[in-house]
Amino acid sequence: MSERSIILRPWEARAFAEGRKTQIMRVVRPQPYPSKPGVLGYCVGDFVWPHPGRPRVFTISNRSGGPDGWDRQYSPFGRPGTVLWGRETWADLQEDGVCYRATDEGELAVIPNWRSPVTMPRHAARTVRRVAAVRVMRVQEISEADAVAQGIQLGGPIGHLPSYIKSPYAYHHAQQFDADNGHGAWDANLWVFVADLEDVR
Repeated sequence: MSERSIILRPWEARAFAEGRKTQIMRVVRPQPYPSKPGVLGYCVGDFVWPHPGRPRVFTISNRSGGPDGWDRQYSPFGRPGTVLWGRETWADLQEDGVCYRATDEGELAVIPNWRSPVTMPRHAARTVRRVAAVRVMRVQEISEADAVAQGIQLGGPIGHLPSYIKSPYAYHHAQQFDADNGHGAWDANLWVFVADLEDVR
């Protein structure tokens, strides 16, 4: 069984810790592009497993086809069955164990020496999940159920929503997506990798 780590944003680490998050999303980089500059082709996605040595290849093409219409990407989540463990901002309190900034910062009597997520060893990870499925889609295609699975909460800095908003979780997800990926990321309707996660038993 293969394993890989992924850096969690603070809100994601909290959502995992609270049991609200069963799905994770990352932007496809680089984004697929039309074969001709200025021509907006409709892109379609399809997983391909060319051979065992490269099981995570994801090929995106537009309708025009041809070498200029192809852009090959790797899923950051691996293939179904891969075990993901989350790296987050952390501190080693020696005899008191490991603490996590996303959830423990306000509860500690002393301010520890916080360490970058990239330094977190596997044994310190509290988030360990198995990839059940991986897909690619445009971010604006997210459903209300998917937004809930992403761990999105209502309220917070956005406040109350107008009554005409029929998908409040997806609306909040749009705000969070822009916060994570830069202003205008949602409006650009970026391609994203989405992984459904399950507990490791």
